[in-house]
Amino acid sequence: MAKVPLFEDFIPVGFAPNSAAQFSLGGGYKETGYNMDAIVGPVEELGNHVAEQANSYESNDNPDHTAKSYVKEAKKHINDKIDEACESYSMSESTLNEGTDISSWNQAGIKGDANAQITTFVGPRDVESFGLGRKCMQINIGRNYVQLNPADIVELKELLKNYKV
Repeated sequence: MAKVPLFEDFIPVGFAPNSAAQFSLGGGYKETGYNMDAIVGPVEELGNHVAEQANSYESNDNPDHTAKSYVKEAKKHINDKIDEACESYSMSESTLNEGTDISSWNQAGIKGDANAQITTFVGPRDVESFGLGRKCMQINIGRNYVQLNPADIVELKELLKNYKV
């Protein structure tokens, strides 16, 4: 009896076109890997443009200008922009990045029939403009929730100081 090949042999993982990322194990269509179709064209165009500019840079009257130094500088700028974009994408308002539960209880809500949970998380970069940092809060009561930025938290804190039950 022959051995069953390793499961990993069936699944190309990583960057690949859609067709290379498909596999089927009896009764289902699955997809894995990452499709690079969206950037293939723009990256090729960018590469051609950088090469053209590097050639012009080296061809000018300054003997210190080299295509290699131009390409090195261009790669640095491209890498920096990719890093910035990835950071801002991962910090979007709809994403909770590694939230930390700080409190929870039951008998919450108007009827006292829901669970409550309070979580803190790092908010989007935009909230730093309030001058209070990026520590945000989410309050869940049952299936409903509200997300508060640092300025909201300060306002709520002041309101609750004077609130009498």
